[in-house]
Amino acid sequence: MAKGYALHIGLNKVDPTHYAKSWEGKLRGCENDARAMAHISSSLGYQRVETLLTKDASLLNFQHRMVEYSKWLQSGDIFLLTFSGHGGQKKDYNGDEGESDMDQCWCFYNGIIIDDELYELWKYFAKGVRILVISDSCHSGTIIRDLNNGKLKFANKPSQLQQGMRIRTLSSSRSRAGNYHQQQLLTNSKKQETCEENVQASVRLISACGDQQRAKDGADHGRFTKALLEVWNDGAFEGNYDSFVSQIQLTINQRKQLPNHAALGKYKKHIEAFRKEKPFTI
Repeated sequence: MAKGYALHIGLNKVDPTHYAKSWEGKLRGCENDARAMAHISSSLGYQRVETLLTKDASLLNFQHRMVEYSKWLQSGDIFLLTFSGHGGQKKDYNGDEGESDMDQCWCFYNGIIIDDELYELWKYFAKGVRILVISDSCHSGTIIRDLNNGKLKFANKPSQLQQGMRIRTLSSSRSRAGNYHQQQLLTNSKKQETCEENVQASVRLISACGDQQRAKDGADHGRFTKALLEVWNDGAFEGNYDSFVSQIQLTINQRKQLPNHAALGKYKKHIEAFRKEKPFTI
């Protein structure tokens, strides 16, 4: 029988000693986002549900959890990974991002992790495992990894933000942290090796916005998570992943923040079957 495992991450701030200019990146709704997503997975009977909130959401804790889950999950199981916090972009370090020339990243408490590093983690999961990534952060349209210069679909175009909006983004001037972690995970990673043939699991992403867009924070939840919870409606939603994302987009109703939906993996039949399921289904 298939099993569900979930890891929910929410950071209302970061450690300023690990970011340039003593940046704390204070947010309001991220921990609540993680708790709300944990409620969904718990209510659906996931076997193991964990949360990492702010100070506990360190790079090392995340890496250790991911290695553990990759060992536990077997074919047919689902792994739900949610992240709520700051996202950012860094100059592409290995020339695999095509015209954008930027890597996407998540900001953990003590440093960043880039999309290439996340891609390296997907390769540890077994064939037949379903991985669902929910990212309520800026610049997250291809955070699972934009392979082969744009194989993942962009749902939007670059745009400008409204003045005065609290956003979940990392300024490039504050992104000094994370290089040591990048070197640790990517020592043997080369451009020609980053192809979907290396990922046997089916990895699906629902992100708060596109790579060139920013995600709005809120007093209780992020705009994206609030819309997701409204559409989910305590499980009353009926439909597949496509209709789920479409309804979230309609609920947000903002060209400046358009949720993105993408997937990657070696086995296309598995990816297609995953797409047709009701979201979060074990």
